[in-house]
Amino acid sequence: MDYKVTVIVPMYNVETYINETIDSVTSQTIFDEIELLIVDDCSTDMSLQLAEQQRKVYPSHIKLIRQPVNSGVSACRNTGLSNANGEYIFFLDSDDVLPHDALENLYQAAVRVGADLVTAPFNKLTEGELEEAGLTRVFPELSMEGHIDILKDPSILYSIFCWGKLYKKSMAENISFPEDISFGEDQTFTITAMLWAKRIYNISEITYHYRNRRDSITKTASTSKALKSSIRVWGIVEDRINSFSLTQKEMLKLFYFESCLLRDIWGPFRQALTLTNIPERHLTLNLLNDWITELPNEYIRKTINSFNSLLEEVKQFFPSMDTTSQQMLIFIFKTVKSKTSEQVIN
Repeated sequence: MDYKVTVIVPMYNVETYINETIDSVTSQTIFDEIELLIVDDCSTDMSLQLAEQQRKVYPSHIKLIRQPVNSGVSACRNTGLSNANGEYIFFLDSDDVLPHDALENLYQAAVRVGADLVTAPFNKLTEGELEEAGLTRVFPELSMEGHIDILKDPSILYSIFCWGKLYKKSMAENISFPEDISFGEDQTFTITAMLWAKRIYNISEITYHYRNRRDSITKTASTSKALKSSIRVWGIVEDRINSFSLTQKEMLKLFYFESCLLRDIWGPFRQALTLTNIPERHLTLNLLNDWITELPNEYIRKTINSFNSLLEEVKQFFPSMDTTSQQMLIFIFKTVKSKTSEQVIN
């Protein structure tokens, strides 16, 4: 059977949400032309059984694949890519949901303009209530219809989630997710797709409802592990950008660097300053200082305002920290100052 879109859902222990997620796919206006691949990562709850019940209802459209061992979300997505039969690929997380016309809107836009990648705004779903995502409040252009040029519209680099986008399969099947990174792993896939795509198009319709969960892995992970993953992702993406022949390569790297700094690096850093686990805090601060030390001076000079504002923000935690943490934070301040001729806060 020919499918217009393959929806890939990595699944692990989401018995509370999986039926709602699947229902949002089966209720799509073009579901007759949709393939739903659910890749189970050895769930230990009722997720697999619930998904199997849904598969029996729609055997021509839902396929259930069980990983031989628990391997992580990236491995599940890679398995989905290697088994996809659709003309286009769409990633959906197993606790999120879609508006009923999401895939039709994305597919029609892709065919109309011949896009390799179609992006769209999304909403945040918190305890049953929908609200506009912060991304489009900061970058309203990401909710406007039109063609995207990554060099002219670098704000698209803030939309680094793999989910909620439509990828031409002939392009996406040649990209993979790194299976040895636990956090931010989809950035490498998404940004590679943005660099490879000959035509990127953004539609204005909301096509995704992202569930904001307090118990999500990104919110419960150790700060050092999250920071280490973010630093690795930054390095991989920098290498990917370097591998392309782009006239404004340095501008693009700098823009991504600042987005990574504000989005991925400072979150674990700020969280570490409030930890009661002092050794974990020390490990995180050491990782941050080592990363800053290795950064090109130019990156810090050109983003000094962001560094200053963020360092100013963390000063509030200084009085309540242990002496070693205070000394480490001071050292980070001095490292930043040593790498720029601009004045950093004292």
